[in-house]
Amino acid sequence: MQTQNPFIHLLESPNAKYFFDVNKNEIVPVDNDLHDVLGKILDGQPVELTESEEQKMARLKSMGYLSDNRVKVIRHPESAMAGLYLERKIDMLLLQLTQDCNLRCRYCSYTDATNTKQRKHSSKRMTFALAKKGIDFLLDHSIDKESINVGFYGGEPLLEFELLKQVVAYAEEIAFDKKLSFSITTNGTLITEEIMEFFIRHDVRLAISLDGPQEVHDSNRRFADDDTGSFMKVIKTLEWISEKYPDYTKNMLLSMVIDPKFSFDYLDSLFEDYPYLRKMLIMPSIIEDGDSMVKNIYSDEFIMERRYQFFLAFLNHFNRLDDTMVSTLIKQDFEREKYLYDNFECAECLPDQTAPGGPCVPGKLRLFMDVDGNFLPCERVNEISEIMRIGKIDEGFYLDKVDAVLNVGAVTAEECKACWAFTNCGICAKQADGSHEFSSEMRLSCCDRIKNDFDYFLHCMIMIREFQDVYHHSYSEVSS
Repeated sequence: MQTQNPFIHLLESPNAKYFFDVNKNEIVPVDNDLHDVLGKILDGQPVELTESEEQKMARLKSMGYLSDNRVKVIRHPESAMAGLYLERKIDMLLLQLTQDCNLRCRYCSYTDATNTKQRKHSSKRMTFALAKKGIDFLLDHSIDKESINVGFYGGEPLLEFELLKQVVAYAEEIAFDKKLSFSITTNGTLITEEIMEFFIRHDVRLAISLDGPQEVHDSNRRFADDDTGSFMKVIKTLEWISEKYPDYTKNMLLSMVIDPKFSFDYLDSLFEDYPYLRKMLIMPSIIEDGDSMVKNIYSDEFIMERRYQFFLAFLNHFNRLDDTMVSTLIKQDFEREKYLYDNFECAECLPDQTAPGGPCVPGKLRLFMDVDGNFLPCERVNEISEIMRIGKIDEGFYLDKVDAVLNVGAVTAEECKACWAFTNCGICAKQADGSHEFSSEMRLSCCDRIKNDFDYFLHCMIMIREFQDVYHHSYSEVSS
Protein backbone atom coordinates (compact mmCIF):
# COMPACT_ATOMS: atom_id res chain seq x y z
CA MET A 1 0.00 0.00 0.00
CA GLN A 2 1.37 3.44 -1.01
CA THR A 3 0.76 6.02 1.72
CA GLN A 4 3.36 8.76 1.16
CA ASN A 5 2.05 11.98 -0.40
CA PRO A 6 4.90 13.27 -2.59
CA PHE A 7 5.30 17.02 -3.05
CA ILE A 8 4.87 17.11 -6.83
CA HIS A 9 2.73 18.53 -9.62
CA LEU A 10 1.76 16.38 -12.60
CA LEU A 11 2.43 17.55 -16.15
CA GLU A 12 2.03 16.17 -19.62
CA SER A 13 2.55 17.05 -23.26
CA PRO A 14 1.23 15.37 -26.43
CA ASN A 15 4.45 13.33 -26.41
CA ALA A 16 5.12 12.33 -22.82
CA LYS A 17 4.19 12.44 -19.13
CA TYR A 18 6.11 14.24 -16.36
CA PHE A 19 5.97 15.48 -12.81
CA PHE A 20 7.45 18.63 -11.30
CA ASP A 21 9.28 17.80 -8.08
CA VAL A 22 8.91 20.77 -5.72
CA ASN A 23 11.83 19.81 -3.48
CA LYS A 24 14.21 19.22 -6.38
CA ASN A 25 12.78 22.08 -8.49
CA GLU A 26 12.97 19.77 -11.47
CA ILE A 27 10.78 18.33 -14.22
CA VAL A 28 11.02 14.53 -14.29
CA PRO A 29 9.77 12.27 -17.13
CA VAL A 30 7.79 9.16 -16.22
CA ASP A 31 5.90 6.51 -18.13
CA ASN A 32 2.11 6.53 -18.47
CA ASP A 33 1.53 3.87 -15.80
CA LEU A 34 3.57 5.64 -13.13
CA HIS A 35 2.00 8.98 -14.05
CA ASP A 36 -1.43 7.44 -13.45
CA VAL A 37 -0.29 5.99 -10.10
CA LEU A 38 1.05 9.34 -8.96
CA GLY A 39 -2.23 10.97 -9.92
CA LYS A 40 -4.17 8.54 -7.76
CA ILE A 41 -1.82 9.10 -4.82
CA LEU A 42 -2.25 12.88 -5.09
CA ASP A 43 -6.03 12.39 -5.18
CA GLY A 44 -5.88 10.43 -1.92
CA GLN A 45 -6.88 7.14 -3.47
CA PRO A 46 -5.51 3.89 -2.00
CA VAL A 47 -3.01 2.39 -4.44
CA GLU A 48 -1.63 -1.13 -4.65
CA LEU A 49 1.66 -0.92 -6.54
CA THR A 50 2.78 -3.64 -8.90
CA GLU A 51 6.32 -4.98 -8.50
CA SER A 52 7.42 -2.95 -11.51
CA GLU A 53 5.85 0.22 -10.11
CA GLU A 54 7.45 -0.41 -6.71
CA GLN A 55 10.86 -0.66 -8.40
CA LYS A 56 10.32 2.54 -10.37
CA MET A 57 9.19 4.43 -7.28
CA ALA A 58 12.10 3.11 -5.25
CA ARG A 59 14.59 4.17 -7.92
CA LEU A 60 13.17 7.71 -8.04
CA LYS A 61 13.23 7.99 -4.25
CA SER A 62 16.81 6.77 -4.13
CA MET A 63 17.67 9.71 -6.39
CA GLY A 64 15.93 12.16 -4.05
CA TYR A 65 12.64 12.50 -5.93
CA LEU A 66 9.07 12.11 -4.64
CA SER A 67 9.90 13.39 -1.15
CA ASP A 68 6.98 14.53 0.98
CA ASN A 69 9.18 17.17 2.67
CA ARG A 70 7.55 20.59 3.22
CA VAL A 71 8.87 23.86 4.61
CA LYS A 72 8.35 23.99 8.37
CA VAL A 73 8.57 27.75 9.02
CA ILE A 74 7.61 30.60 6.67
CA ARG A 75 10.36 33.17 7.08
CA HIS A 76 12.04 35.11 4.26
CA PRO A 77 15.75 34.21 3.95
CA GLU A 78 16.71 37.91 3.68
CA SER A 79 14.95 38.86 6.93
CA ALA A 80 18.10 39.09 9.02
CA MET A 81 19.94 41.13 6.38
CA ALA A 82 17.14 43.53 5.38
CA GLY A 83 18.23 46.25 7.79
CA LEU A 84 21.81 46.11 6.49
CA TYR A 85 20.64 46.27 2.87
CA LEU A 86 18.59 49.38 3.60
CA GLU A 87 21.44 50.92 5.55
CA ARG A 88 24.10 50.47 2.85
CA LYS A 89 22.79 49.00 -0.42
CA ILE A 90 19.79 50.99 -1.75
CA ASP A 91 19.80 50.94 -5.56
CA MET A 92 17.25 53.61 -6.43
CA LEU A 93 15.17 56.45 -5.00
CA LEU A 94 11.92 57.37 -6.73
CA LEU A 95 10.74 60.90 -5.98
CA GLN A 96 7.08 61.75 -6.30
CA LEU A 97 7.43 65.28 -7.65
CA THR A 98 3.68 65.86 -7.73
CA GLN A 99 0.33 64.17 -7.14
CA ASP A 100 -1.22 66.13 -9.99
CA CYS A 101 -1.68 64.91 -13.55
CA ASN A 102 -2.91 66.42 -16.81
CA LEU A 103 -4.58 63.12 -17.76
CA ARG A 104 -7.40 61.19 -16.18
CA CYS A 105 -6.76 57.62 -17.23
CA ARG A 106 -9.85 55.53 -16.66
CA TYR A 107 -8.00 52.52 -15.26
CA CYS A 108 -5.79 54.64 -13.00
CA SER A 109 -6.33 53.99 -9.29
CA TYR A 110 -5.79 57.72 -8.60
CA THR A 111 -8.71 58.56 -10.92
CA ASP A 112 -11.14 55.91 -9.66
CA ALA A 113 -13.49 57.63 -7.20
CA THR A 114 -14.69 54.25 -5.88
CA ASN A 115 -11.19 53.19 -4.87
CA THR A 116 -10.82 53.74 -1.13
CA LYS A 117 -7.38 52.08 -1.02
CA GLN A 118 -5.47 54.74 -2.90
CA ARG A 119 -5.03 58.51 -2.90
CA LYS A 120 -6.77 60.74 -5.42
CA HIS A 121 -5.25 63.30 -7.78
CA SER A 122 -4.26 66.45 -5.89
CA SER A 123 -2.23 69.63 -6.31
CA LYS A 124 0.36 68.55 -3.74
CA ARG A 125 3.97 68.81 -4.90
CA MET A 126 7.35 68.01 -3.44
CA THR A 127 9.48 70.90 -2.23
CA PHE A 128 13.11 71.19 -3.30
CA ALA A 129 14.15 71.08 0.35
CA LEU A 130 12.45 67.70 0.76
CA ALA A 131 13.89 66.39 -2.50
CA LYS A 132 17.38 67.36 -1.32
CA LYS A 133 16.84 65.40 1.88
CA GLY A 134 15.84 62.43 -0.25
CA ILE A 135 19.02 62.63 -2.34
CA ASP A 136 21.12 62.96 0.82
CA PHE A 137 19.37 59.91 2.26
CA LEU A 138 20.06 57.89 -0.89
CA LEU A 139 23.76 58.77 -0.78
CA ASP A 140 24.00 57.93 2.92
CA HIS A 141 22.27 54.56 2.38
CA SER A 142 24.04 53.35 -0.77
CA ILE A 143 27.59 53.26 0.57
CA ASP A 144 28.24 49.82 -0.92
CA LYS A 145 26.78 50.63 -4.35
CA GLU A 146 28.90 51.86 -7.26
CA SER A 147 25.83 52.82 -9.30
CA ILE A 148 22.62 54.49 -8.14
CA ASN A 149 19.53 55.84 -9.87
CA VAL A 150 17.20 58.73 -9.06
CA GLY A 151 13.75 58.32 -10.57
CA PHE A 152 11.00 60.90 -11.08
CA TYR A 153 7.37 59.92 -10.68
CA GLY A 154 3.94 61.46 -10.22
CA GLY A 155 1.19 62.14 -11.05
CA GLU A 156 2.82 63.52 -14.13
CA PRO A 157 6.37 64.50 -13.10
CA LEU A 158 6.94 66.84 -16.07
CA LEU A 159 4.42 69.22 -14.54
CA GLU A 160 7.34 69.96 -12.19
CA PHE A 161 10.17 70.15 -14.73
CA GLU A 162 11.86 73.09 -12.98
CA LEU A 163 11.98 71.08 -9.75
CA LEU A 164 13.32 68.09 -11.66
CA LYS A 165 16.18 70.21 -13.05
CA GLN A 166 17.06 71.43 -9.55
CA VAL A 167 17.14 67.87 -8.22
CA VAL A 168 19.36 66.65 -11.07
CA ALA A 169 21.83 69.49 -10.51
CA TYR A 170 21.99 68.80 -6.76
CA ALA A 171 22.40 65.04 -7.21
CA GLU A 172 25.19 65.51 -9.73
CA GLU A 173 26.92 67.91 -7.36
CA ILE A 174 27.02 65.61 -4.33
CA ALA A 175 27.13 62.14 -5.96
CA PHE A 176 30.49 62.75 -7.61
CA ASP A 177 31.88 59.39 -6.47
CA LYS A 178 28.98 57.34 -7.87
CA LYS A 179 27.89 56.27 -11.33
CA LEU A 180 24.68 58.29 -11.29
CA SER A 181 21.74 57.92 -13.66
CA PHE A 182 18.21 59.27 -13.76
CA SER A 183 14.88 57.89 -14.98
CA ILE A 184 11.39 59.24 -15.47
CA THR A 185 7.96 57.75 -16.16
CA THR A 186 5.77 60.17 -18.10
CA ASN A 187 2.56 60.15 -20.13
CA GLY A 188 4.48 61.77 -23.00
CA THR A 189 2.19 64.76 -23.56
CA LEU A 190 4.43 67.51 -22.14
CA ILE A 191 7.79 66.74 -23.73
CA THR A 192 9.47 69.68 -25.49
CA GLU A 193 12.79 70.15 -27.24
CA GLU A 194 14.17 71.80 -24.09
CA ILE A 195 13.19 68.77 -22.05
CA MET A 196 14.70 66.31 -24.54
CA GLU A 197 17.97 68.20 -24.72
CA PHE A 198 18.11 68.18 -20.91
CA PHE A 199 17.42 64.44 -20.77
CA ILE A 200 20.22 63.70 -23.23
CA ARG A 201 22.76 65.90 -21.43
CA HIS A 202 22.04 64.36 -18.04
CA ASP A 203 21.47 60.68 -18.89
CA VAL A 204 17.76 60.68 -18.01
CA ARG A 205 16.18 57.43 -19.16
CA LEU A 206 12.69 57.97 -20.49
CA ALA A 207 9.65 55.70 -20.13
CA ILE A 208 6.56 56.84 -22.06
CA SER A 209 3.08 55.36 -21.78
CA LEU A 210 1.32 54.26 -24.96
CA ASP A 211 -1.39 51.63 -24.67
CA GLY A 212 -1.92 50.51 -28.27
CA PRO A 213 -3.68 51.80 -31.40
CA GLN A 214 -5.61 55.04 -31.11
CA GLU A 215 -8.96 53.43 -30.29
CA VAL A 216 -7.41 51.44 -27.44
CA HIS A 217 -5.21 54.20 -26.05
CA ASP A 218 -7.88 56.89 -26.21
CA SER A 219 -10.49 54.66 -24.57
CA ASN A 220 -8.54 55.05 -21.31
CA ARG A 221 -5.85 57.74 -21.50
CA ARG A 222 -7.71 61.06 -21.74
CA PHE A 223 -6.88 64.68 -20.96
CA ALA A 224 -8.24 66.08 -17.70
CA ASP A 225 -9.34 69.44 -19.09
CA ASP A 226 -11.48 68.40 -22.07
CA ASP A 227 -11.76 64.58 -21.85
CA THR A 228 -10.20 64.07 -25.28
CA GLY A 229 -7.84 61.23 -26.09
CA SER A 230 -4.09 61.73 -25.85
CA PHE A 231 -2.95 59.29 -28.54
CA MET A 232 -2.14 61.74 -31.32
CA LYS A 233 -0.17 63.99 -28.99
CA VAL A 234 1.93 61.07 -27.73
CA ILE A 235 2.49 59.41 -31.09
CA LYS A 236 3.62 62.66 -32.71
CA THR A 237 6.05 63.19 -29.85
CA LEU A 238 7.43 59.69 -30.24
CA GLU A 239 7.82 60.13 -33.98
CA TRP A 240 9.64 63.45 -33.47
CA ILE A 241 12.00 61.91 -30.89
CA SER A 242 12.67 58.97 -33.19
CA GLU A 243 13.57 61.24 -36.09
CA LYS A 244 15.59 63.88 -34.21
CA TYR A 245 17.23 61.72 -31.53
CA PRO A 246 17.57 58.21 -33.05
CA ASP A 247 20.40 57.15 -30.72
CA TYR A 248 18.41 58.16 -27.66
CA THR A 249 15.39 56.19 -28.92
CA LYS A 250 17.25 52.90 -28.47
CA ASN A 251 17.35 53.48 -24.70
CA MET A 252 13.71 54.50 -24.36
CA LEU A 253 11.08 52.33 -22.80
CA LEU A 254 7.54 52.15 -24.11
CA SER A 255 5.15 51.22 -21.31
CA MET A 256 1.99 49.55 -22.64
CA VAL A 257 -0.87 48.93 -20.25
CA ILE A 258 -2.85 46.30 -22.10
CA ASP A 259 -6.62 46.09 -21.99
CA PRO A 260 -7.36 42.38 -22.68
CA LYS A 261 -10.88 43.00 -23.90
CA PHE A 262 -9.32 43.97 -27.24
CA SER A 263 -7.96 41.50 -29.77
CA PHE A 264 -4.27 40.77 -29.19
CA ASP A 265 -3.51 41.07 -32.90
CA TYR A 266 -5.20 44.46 -32.95
CA LEU A 267 -3.06 45.67 -30.03
CA ASP A 268 0.04 44.42 -31.81
CA SER A 269 -0.93 46.25 -35.03
CA LEU A 270 0.40 49.43 -33.39
CA PHE A 271 3.88 48.36 -34.47
CA GLU A 272 2.78 47.76 -38.05
CA ASP A 273 1.34 51.27 -38.25
CA TYR A 274 4.34 52.88 -36.49
CA PRO A 275 7.37 50.62 -37.13
CA TYR A 276 9.85 53.04 -35.54
CA LEU A 277 8.40 52.04 -32.14
CA ARG A 278 10.09 48.64 -32.51
CA LYS A 279 13.44 50.29 -31.83
CA MET A 280 12.33 50.97 -28.25
CA LEU A 281 12.21 48.55 -25.35
CA ILE A 282 8.59 47.44 -25.02
CA MET A 283 7.21 46.72 -21.53
CA PRO A 284 3.66 45.35 -21.76
CA SER A 285 1.52 44.71 -18.68
CA ILE A 286 -2.14 43.88 -18.15
CA ILE A 287 -4.29 46.52 -16.44
CA GLU A 288 -4.02 46.07 -12.68
CA ASP A 289 -7.54 45.50 -11.40
CA GLY A 290 -6.82 44.24 -7.89
CA ASP A 291 -8.15 47.40 -6.23
CA SER A 292 -10.73 48.26 -8.87
CA MET A 293 -14.46 47.57 -8.73
CA VAL A 294 -14.32 46.89 -12.50
CA LYS A 295 -12.39 43.72 -13.32
CA ASN A 296 -10.60 42.91 -16.56
CA ILE A 297 -12.48 41.09 -19.29
CA TYR A 298 -10.33 38.76 -21.39
CA SER A 299 -11.70 38.35 -24.90
CA ASP A 300 -11.40 34.95 -26.56
CA GLU A 301 -9.47 36.61 -29.36
CA PHE A 302 -6.92 38.02 -26.92
CA ILE A 303 -6.27 34.66 -25.26
CA MET A 304 -6.12 32.57 -28.45
CA GLU A 305 -4.08 35.04 -30.47
CA ARG A 306 -1.58 35.58 -27.67
CA ARG A 307 -1.03 31.85 -27.27
CA TYR A 308 -0.55 31.46 -31.01
CA GLN A 309 1.95 34.33 -31.10
CA PHE A 310 3.90 32.73 -28.26
CA PHE A 311 4.07 29.53 -30.28
CA LEU A 312 5.45 31.50 -33.23
CA ALA A 313 8.06 33.01 -30.92
CA PHE A 314 9.22 29.49 -30.06
CA LEU A 315 9.51 28.61 -33.74
CA ASN A 316 11.51 31.78 -34.33
CA HIS A 317 13.79 31.04 -31.39
CA PHE A 318 14.64 27.65 -32.87
CA ASN A 319 15.24 29.16 -36.32
CA ARG A 320 12.08 27.71 -37.81
CA LEU A 321 10.40 31.06 -38.49
CA ASP A 322 11.62 34.46 -39.59
CA ASP A 323 11.87 37.19 -36.94
CA THR A 324 9.47 39.42 -38.87
CA MET A 325 6.69 36.92 -38.28
CA VAL A 326 6.81 37.28 -34.49
CA SER A 327 4.67 39.72 -32.53
CA THR A 328 6.54 42.71 -31.14
CA LEU A 329 4.49 42.52 -27.96
CA ILE A 330 5.30 38.85 -27.44
CA LYS A 331 9.05 39.24 -27.83
CA GLN A 332 9.46 40.87 -24.43
CA ASP A 333 7.41 38.17 -22.69
CA PHE A 334 9.35 35.48 -24.52
CA GLU A 335 12.67 36.98 -23.41
CA ARG A 336 11.41 36.89 -19.83
CA GLU A 337 10.50 33.21 -20.17
CA LYS A 338 13.90 32.54 -21.76
CA TYR A 339 15.61 34.26 -18.83
CA LEU A 340 13.64 32.15 -16.35
CA TYR A 341 14.53 29.01 -18.30
CA ASP A 342 18.23 29.90 -18.38
CA ASN A 343 18.21 30.55 -14.62
CA PHE A 344 16.02 27.63 -13.56
CA GLU A 345 18.20 25.61 -11.21
CA CYS A 346 17.68 22.24 -9.61
CA ALA A 347 17.95 21.90 -5.85
CA GLU A 348 18.61 19.21 -3.26
CA CYS A 349 15.65 19.81 -0.98
CA LEU A 350 13.43 22.53 0.42
CA PRO A 351 14.91 24.07 3.57
CA ASP A 352 13.07 23.90 6.87
CA GLN A 353 12.72 27.70 6.91
CA THR A 354 12.14 29.92 3.88
CA ALA A 355 9.36 31.90 2.19
CA PRO A 356 7.39 31.74 -1.05
CA GLY A 357 9.05 33.48 -3.98
CA GLY A 358 7.76 36.98 -4.68
CA PRO A 359 8.65 39.58 -2.04
CA CYS A 360 11.84 41.59 -2.48
CA VAL A 361 13.50 43.53 0.34
CA PRO A 362 11.12 46.52 0.63
CA GLY A 363 12.76 49.75 -0.51
CA LYS A 364 16.09 48.30 -1.63
CA LEU A 365 15.40 48.14 -5.36
CA ARG A 366 12.95 51.03 -5.82
CA LEU A 367 12.52 53.06 -2.65
CA PHE A 368 9.59 55.44 -3.21
CA MET A 369 9.31 58.76 -1.38
CA ASP A 370 6.01 60.60 -1.68
CA VAL A 371 5.43 64.38 -1.61
CA ASP A 372 5.24 64.31 2.21
CA GLY A 373 8.46 62.37 2.71
CA ASN A 374 6.90 58.99 3.47
CA PHE A 375 8.84 55.90 2.37
CA LEU A 376 7.06 53.07 0.56
CA PRO A 377 8.52 49.80 -0.82
CA CYS A 378 8.06 50.95 -4.43
CA GLU A 379 5.81 53.13 -6.58
CA ARG A 380 3.23 50.41 -7.24
CA VAL A 381 1.83 49.98 -3.73
CA ASN A 382 -1.08 51.83 -2.17
CA GLU A 383 0.17 55.22 -0.97
CA ILE A 384 -2.36 55.69 1.82
CA SER A 385 -1.92 52.20 3.25
CA GLU A 386 -0.62 52.31 6.80
CA ILE A 387 1.20 48.99 6.50
CA MET A 388 3.03 50.13 3.36
CA ARG A 389 4.58 53.20 4.99
CA ILE A 390 7.92 51.65 5.90
CA GLY A 391 9.61 54.86 7.02
CA LYS A 392 9.86 58.64 6.72
CA ILE A 393 12.68 60.89 5.58
CA ASP A 394 13.23 62.49 9.01
CA GLU A 395 12.79 59.22 10.93
CA GLY A 396 14.44 56.59 8.76
CA PHE A 397 13.08 53.08 8.21
CA TYR A 398 10.56 51.36 10.45
CA LEU A 399 12.23 47.95 10.44
CA ASP A 400 9.27 46.21 12.04
CA LYS A 401 7.13 47.26 9.08
CA VAL A 402 9.88 46.31 6.63
CA ASP A 403 9.94 42.86 8.19
CA ALA A 404 6.15 42.53 7.99
CA VAL A 405 6.12 43.44 4.29
CA LEU A 406 9.00 41.10 3.52
CA ASN A 407 7.31 38.24 5.38
CA VAL A 408 3.81 38.73 4.02
CA GLY A 409 3.76 35.01 3.18
CA ALA A 410 3.29 34.29 6.89
CA VAL A 411 -0.37 35.36 6.68
CA THR A 412 -1.09 32.28 4.56
CA ALA A 413 1.60 30.06 6.04
CA GLU A 414 -0.26 26.73 6.03
CA GLU A 415 -1.63 27.17 2.51
CA CYS A 416 1.82 28.19 1.25
CA LYS A 417 3.55 25.19 2.82
CA ALA A 418 1.22 22.87 0.89
CA CYS A 419 1.44 24.72 -2.47
CA TRP A 420 3.36 23.04 -5.32
CA ALA A 421 4.13 26.51 -6.78
CA PHE A 422 5.80 27.58 -3.52
CA THR A 423 9.26 28.38 -4.89
CA ASN A 424 7.95 30.27 -7.91
CA CYS A 425 5.20 32.35 -6.34
CA GLY A 426 5.03 35.95 -7.57
CA ILE A 427 2.62 37.34 -4.98
CA CYS A 428 4.02 40.38 -3.19
CA ALA A 429 2.67 42.46 -0.31
CA LYS A 430 0.62 44.67 -2.64
CA GLN A 431 -1.74 41.78 -3.41
CA ALA A 432 -2.43 41.25 0.31
CA ASP A 433 -2.72 44.88 1.38
CA GLY A 434 -5.76 45.34 3.59
CA SER A 435 -4.68 48.91 4.49
CA HIS A 436 -4.28 48.29 8.21
CA GLU A 437 -3.24 44.63 8.13
CA PHE A 438 -2.34 42.00 5.58
CA SER A 439 -5.28 39.99 4.30
CA SER A 440 -5.02 36.23 3.90
CA GLU A 441 -8.18 36.29 1.78
CA MET A 442 -6.71 38.83 -0.67
CA ARG A 443 -3.46 36.90 -0.90
CA LEU A 444 -5.19 33.57 -1.50
CA SER A 445 -7.34 35.12 -4.24
CA CYS A 446 -4.17 35.39 -6.37
CA CYS A 447 -3.18 31.74 -6.01
CA ASP A 448 -4.99 30.30 -9.02
CA ARG A 449 -3.35 32.86 -11.32
CA ILE A 450 0.09 32.10 -9.92
CA LYS A 451 -0.40 28.35 -10.31
CA ASN A 452 -1.71 28.74 -13.87
CA ASP A 453 1.23 30.96 -14.82
CA PHE A 454 3.78 28.57 -13.36
CA ASP A 455 2.11 25.56 -14.94
CA TYR A 456 2.31 27.36 -18.29
CA PHE A 457 6.01 28.11 -17.73
CA LEU A 458 6.72 24.46 -16.92
CA HIS A 459 4.98 23.40 -20.12
CA CYS A 460 7.14 25.89 -22.02
CA MET A 461 10.21 24.23 -20.53
CA ILE A 462 8.90 20.85 -21.63
CA MET A 463 8.38 22.19 -25.14
CA ILE A 464 11.99 23.39 -25.30
CA ARG A 465 13.33 20.05 -24.06
CA GLU A 466 11.22 18.01 -26.44
CA PHE A 467 12.33 20.20 -29.32
CA GLN A 468 15.94 19.37 -28.45
CA ASP A 469 15.16 15.66 -28.42
CA VAL A 470 13.38 15.77 -31.78
CA TYR A 471 15.90 17.96 -33.65
CA HIS A 472 19.01 16.70 -31.83
CA HIS A 473 20.58 20.02 -30.94
CA SER A 474 20.80 21.90 -27.71
CA TYR A 475 18.97 24.98 -26.50
CA SER A 476 22.30 26.77 -26.02
CA GLU A 477 23.37 25.99 -29.59
CA VAL A 478 20.19 27.47 -30.98
CA SER A 479 20.12 30.49 -28.68
CA SER A 480 23.70 31.42 -29.49
